[in-house]
Amino acid sequence: MLISLKTFQLEAISKLNEAMDSNKKNIILESGTGSGKTVILTHFIDEFMKENPGYVAVWFSPGKGNLEEQSKHKMDLYIPTATTKVLQDVLNIGFSEGDTVFINWELVNKKGNIALSDGEKRNLEDMISMAKDSGLKFLIVIDEEHLNKTIKSYDIVEMFDPVKIIRASATPKKDAKANHIVVPPS
Repeated sequence: MLISLKTFQLEAISKLNEAMDSNKKNIILESGTGSGKTVILTHFIDEFMKENPGYVAVWFSPGKGNLEEQSKHKMDLYIPTATTKVLQDVLNIGFSEGDTVFINWELVNKKGNIALSDGEKRNLEDMISMAKDSGLKFLIVIDEEHLNKTIKSYDIVEMFDPVKIIRASATPKKDAKANHIVVPPS
């Protein structure tokens, strides 16, 4: 499904690209509910991946309502050429260059989850290590970032040793050390 991006969405994508070139690791995308954060982020990721080989994008979504599946579905719809996966795909076959992987926080943040447990099967940490060993770099997107600011969440993000972290929310936590991109309510 080809969609026409609005001017403010194109401007946000351009600002995200500029922020990728800065020396600041964190990028905050502040955009109101209904403004098309998913449209902005999926198109940005697609553009970034095409111009920057060797990357994997990992998109964390809040646990409620299977938002990671909704976001994956939207990217599949808006950008049919994108390679999208969910956590189970990564646990089965690993990360590949150009992937956008959608992960529900609850699958990695809750006690007893199998994604991070040690056992006979490879876990997420193993797959991250294998990806890094093969030279892949990570771009992390945290959707609705204000909902999962926990020590465990920070630890999981740091396992990826991401080049950049994009924190998207209508109501983000302030961070003076981050690039702050604001989509005006108007």
